[in-house]
Amino acid sequence: MTDSEKDQEPTQQVEAARKAFEQEFERFARFTGPSPDLSGLNLEEVIAEQRSLAELRTRHLGKKSALSGSKKSIGRVAPELRASFGQLVQSIEGTLTAALDEAEQNLKNCIEDERTTLESIDVTLPGRRPRRSPG
Repeated sequence: MTDSEKDQEPTQQVEAARKAFEQEFERFARFTGPSPDLSGLNLEEVIAEQRSLAELRTRHLGKKSALSGSKKSIGRVAPELRASFGQLVQSIEGTLTAALDEAEQNLKNCIEDERTTLESIDVTLPGRRPRRSPG
């Protein structure tokens, strides 16, 4: 954590972490919702997006993330504010996790569909006969 983050109130730290996540997650927002927009992406691009999403998850929900630091600081918050602060941290973590999970699942489904399309075999085509060796 930087010095400026330590000087902020704990609730401000959590809100700053949420806003930072939302700014970075904007590029993945099209992969969420009832009809995710995965058109125009080939298999390699979708795999690259999935890797980027995993890095985003690690950056915002990993052990060294700002949100994790906020969870560790729950015990240092005043006792009368501790419950509400803990609930705030947990609700924001749940929201971030749900958004990441949905985007990740849609990307996995797209990868599976793309691989199925690439690897499909048309069984209605006539087979190829093996070459006979002369002799």
